[in-house]
Formats: sequence, structure tokens, C-alpha cells
Amino acid sequence: MRVPQRKPFTIALIGHVGSGKTHIARLLAKKAGAAHINTDAIRVALRRRGKPESRAIAVAHRFQERLLRNGKPLVLELRHRKSGAPP
Repeated sequence: MRVPQRKPFTIALIGHVGSGKTHIARLLAKKAGAAHINTDAIRVALRRRGKPESRAIAVAHRFQERLLRNGKPLVLELRHRKSGAPP
């Protein structure tokens, strides 16, 4: 019996600080068997390494590309910010 292959996918959650993105992203990732990429966590890691936080989206994008190329689904969590606001 042949098992159907599931195509990789990305679910993107975008919202304001405190809107519940992380909670929902964790639930979705667990239910879907997907990786969870949190750009706020990436920002913190970059800051600790003395790197510019503005690179968080680029880093998340590289993770996303790698996961999708390897057939893995993911939930991507992004913080909404006003135009002109710092990253």
C-alpha cells in the first residue's frame, strides 16, 4: 500500500504584541506536526550574539527555505509593526 506524500506548507501568523500568536502557533505546530519559527525568539538570539535584530526576518526565511526543501511543514510567527517603527 502506498502512503500519500504530504506536501510541505507554511502557516504564517502575523499580529500585534500580546495578541496570542505564540499560543496559537504552538498549538498549530503541534497539531500539524510542523516546526515553529518565532521571529521574536530569533531577535533575542541575534541580540545576545551582538548581531542586528533587523536580520531576524532573513534568518527566519532561511530556516523556512531549508525546512520546505526538506519536505517539512512549518508555522511562521511574525510580529506586526507599524510602518517606520523599529524592528
